[in-house]
Amino acid sequence: MNYKNNYIMPSCFSFFMAMISSCVFFPGFMSFDSFYQYGQALGLEPLTDVHPPIMSYIWRALCVVTKSPGTLLFFDQIIYWLAILLFACAVSRRSWRRVIMIGCLGFWPPLYITSLHLWADAGMMAFLALTVACLAVQITDERKRWLVMAGVALFVAASLRHNAITGVIPLMCYIAWRFARNFPAPVPACMKILASLFLVLVLGQKALSIGVEHVPQLGTVLVWDLTAISVAENKDVIPDYVPKTPGPDFVGRLRSHWDANTRVPSAAESSPDLTPAEVRQQWTPVQEKRLIKDWLKAIIHDPGAYAAHRMHVAKTLLGLTHEVYLPYFYIGIDTPNAYGIDFKFHKLVYKIMHSVFDKEKKWIIYKVWIYALIELYLLSFYLYRSLVLHKTGYFGALPAITVLSGIMIELPLFILAPAAHFRYSVWLVFSTLLALILTVSERYMRKTSDAA
Repeated sequence: MNYKNNYIMPSCFSFFMAMISSCVFFPGFMSFDSFYQYGQALGLEPLTDVHPPIMSYIWRALCVVTKSPGTLLFFDQIIYWLAILLFACAVSRRSWRRVIMIGCLGFWPPLYITSLHLWADAGMMAFLALTVACLAVQITDERKRWLVMAGVALFVAASLRHNAITGVIPLMCYIAWRFARNFPAPVPACMKILASLFLVLVLGQKALSIGVEHVPQLGTVLVWDLTAISVAENKDVIPDYVPKTPGPDFVGRLRSHWDANTRVPSAAESSPDLTPAEVRQQWTPVQEKRLIKDWLKAIIHDPGAYAAHRMHVAKTLLGLTHEVYLPYFYIGIDTPNAYGIDFKFHKLVYKIMHSVFDKEKKWIIYKVWIYALIELYLLSFYLYRSLVLHKTGYFGALPAITVLSGIMIELPLFILAPAAHFRYSVWLVFSTLLALILTVSERYMRKTSDAA
């Protein structure tokens, strides 16, 4: 078989899977967050930075083709399967092996189900995977265009979620090094390129925020922490300037709405972000700065209650509790609604999805702690091989960089996550699989390269 023909079957298979997935699960799963962003895309809601605006911009452009929320599902599925296609082509030579890898990786349940949601998390996951895929291809095909494509994908990923930046940093450093490694003075060149990339990222984010209303958001996490302390200690530690519902037994009402996995239920009694409109009316940057001080005071005064709360969040994110907190599978947005859309699935599709999805979230592959352990092992393996054995694999530092990206995007969540949703950890899951495949396939790739 001609070498170029090895791309035909995997490409057709990937495109077919993207189209089938989009059609079967059309218009995709939607939560209130994505529902509100769709309103922004339609121009029916003001643009704010509660959620990064790039998703609404992309959605708005897609709605030019056809006015349907499902356009974003097609877009995300194309990026998702394209990333997996490029990655499979980078780590395998034979067509049939590529198809098998595309199928196994693409339909890995935690990844696939997340990709069917109209969430920024799904887009971020797909574009980060596309970044790694382009970098893997560039190991063999050293043309700089792959680095440029990786940089563009990384910029989009960084723009889709506020917490994406920590996972972007290792990959950005690697892109800078790949650009600079053949320079006469590679280290200074790498530093200059890295500074330029950061400048482009910052200026790009500023450009995306033009005309977008800034809404202080850290307070939502801080109030959730203060609510946890209030419930645990049976006393109100939430400052009076935070909006609260009137009435007696405030702490009792907090407890009745309390959910240790998400801040949303307790927001019914006390929260600066009951709706985006209330944020604009009731929450100011000055109050947020003041709240940080009061938050620190509460933690110092009741460290045990805070530690127990955040420990529960970390354990739930890692899958160490009795059940994975996976609040996906939205049966549809209420109709009629302000945007005039019908978001109900076909009854047969819904019945199948409900049965399968509800059972599979109990599988061990949803335990994030397993992926975290694998990532720590892969990172240790790379450090031992490079520092002690002075060897590098076929893909060099890319597996370790991919692992670092997954770890660095996960760690801040233990303190800053506004909920313990599994979807927040999906890049750690994806990065583990990518890094593991890169590491395992290195011997095969080196052998086939030597044979060629």
